[in-house]
Amino acid sequence: MRFGVLGPALLETARGEVELRSRNQRTVLAVLLNAAGQPVQAARLMSALWPVRPPRTAPNAVHVAIHHLRKALEEPDRLRSTPAGYVLRTDPDEVDLERFQALVAAGRAALAAGSAVVAGDRLAAALGLWRGSAYEDLRDDVLLRTEIERLEELRLTALGARIDADLMAGRQLEVVGELRQLVRAHPTREAFAVQLMTALERTGRRGESVHVYHAARRALAREVGARPGVRLQAALRDVLATPAPALDRRPAPAQLPALPPIFVSRGAEIALRREVAAVVAISGPAGAGKTTLAVRIAHQLQDRFPDGQVYADLGGSLSRRVEPATILTDFLDSLGIEPIPAELQERTALYRSVLADRRVLVLLDGAVDESQVAPLLPGAGASQVLVTSRPRLTGLSAVDQLDLGPFTRSEGLELLLLAAVAGAERVRHQGAAAATVVDRCGGSAFALRIAGELLRDQPVADLAASLADDSLRLEVLSGVRASLSLSYQDLSASLRQALDDLGSLEATRLTVALAVSALGESPAAATEILEQLVDARLLYVVGRDNYQFYDLVRLYVREQCSRTCERASR
Repeated sequence: MRFGVLGPALLETARGEVELRSRNQRTVLAVLLNAAGQPVQAARLMSALWPVRPPRTAPNAVHVAIHHLRKALEEPDRLRSTPAGYVLRTDPDEVDLERFQALVAAGRAALAAGSAVVAGDRLAAALGLWRGSAYEDLRDDVLLRTEIERLEELRLTALGARIDADLMAGRQLEVVGELRQLVRAHPTREAFAVQLMTALERTGRRGESVHVYHAARRALAREVGARPGVRLQAALRDVLATPAPALDRRPAPAQLPALPPIFVSRGAEIALRREVAAVVAISGPAGAGKTTLAVRIAHQLQDRFPDGQVYADLGGSLSRRVEPATILTDFLDSLGIEPIPAELQERTALYRSVLADRRVLVLLDGAVDESQVAPLLPGAGASQVLVTSRPRLTGLSAVDQLDLGPFTRSEGLELLLLAAVAGAERVRHQGAAAATVVDRCGGSAFALRIAGELLRDQPVADLAASLADDSLRLEVLSGVRASLSLSYQDLSASLRQALDDLGSLEATRLTVALAVSALGESPAAATEILEQLVDARLLYVVGRDNYQFYDLVRLYVREQCSRTCERASR
């Protein structure tokens, strides 16, 4: 059996945690546990339940709460009624407070013996028992106020001891971010300031360490009218007396891909990025120019990130998906961190601890899903992330989402001219044919760049005629087919079949009614399939219950359908 007071009152039996829905039951249990096996009179329970004036029904309410607790315990003799009051019998190892104190004592003993790892494990286990404030159900109880304050002090002291163990084990990088939060939350608690100064000094941040001292000095003077204590003053002397460490000659990582030579500004998107959020997710269909835009923005921002810029290609599809553990290994290595933990969770924690005290720009290209991206996001700190993906990464919280659609005709013509280079003059003089080329590229930045390269030594009218032939278009725009196949192959077999069925329709727009007819599904199921294809960036919404294929996607799907029909006929 387990009992808990380090948070809301907790009762666990062999069957698992008992749900104490009644406030009366939780309060009575907390008071009985606080008594540690001593009798508790009904009057004490009533004062805990009603601090101001108990109602006339108070005695009956106490009896009811005792009755339900006795039933929940499954051992009636655990909770007895005696002439002196109610007595709850518990063993020391059954109450989380007792286990907490035992683990803290064991951790302190290990720390005194120089066993930093053992001490850290035991102290972390002790702190893990806390589920909130001690005696959370009795926080307004006058008689327990002093005890609650005592236990909170014990928790903070144990936390400080665990950080001492981490510092002894050489884990100063990992605790810097945590200590910054603790110093902000407890500005007059000098022990945390001393630990932060030590951690910063050991990581070569002497100036920041001295800054922590002066911030603590100001906080003490402002809030309690005191001067820095002996330990804080000694920490400053130690920092100033320690010889400066040899400079790490490894340069800050500068891994951004080269600035794209051809770029058409999407004014609205660039304006939106002037004040970049901590995480910006750029999504859109294949060939929309997501990577180009992300790289461009990253180059514009790189001066803001003196601690470096890291880049990773996440694969872009399920078949090429790169695991986050692999990316984290590369990132930590490029940031000069070693050794690198084996487990993904530990790598993520170390990565976030490192970035918490640095300004690093992280560029993640071609994300497959949220589970791949989440371990690569920094925690607290000034680092920022740009991530591109075909699907919207809606499962990530606090992310600035930017959707890229097809280029407009004017944007497409501008990109075509830039890509054509020497042939640009011919493109300008054959506006109608050039507009046809842009339209047949479906607003795809990738397709437009291919078309521009073809126009360097090919008449505009000839290319327009080739692209006007649906049976030739994907052959002419070599490379587009391979890009589209990644999105197609990532679909489940059932969704791929649904896409083929929809692609065989002659209608320009897909309504839910048409989808119901083509798929043989209910309206709700057909709508769900259409929305999944929108999420995969193979369809887009053009109005209420109206959907449409991206132009090149429709050609690719029909091509796949015809091949499937040919194989079936054989």
